[in-house]
Amino acid sequence: MTPGGLGIVEGVLIPALIALGDAPAGPVALGVLTWRLFEFWIPIPLSGLTYLSLRALPRPPPNDQHRSHHEGEAS
Repeated sequence: MTPGGLGIVEGVLIPALIALGDAPAGPVALGVLTWRLFEFWIPIPLSGLTYLSLRALPRPPPNDQHRSHHEGEAS
């Protein structure tokens, strides 16, 4: 098992697309690898930047009204 079918999807999809159509191998391989790059690898650095931005931004203070509202309810 590979994460997200890494390597397996490319190894099956490129020959399948070449066999099913009249496209040359070069453009098919470039298209599949470009698609996998954007679909699989680009989210990793983007999510890292998103995480760092959440850690760097100041957080608002906790809302005490919300807590006191629930404490006053009957159990």
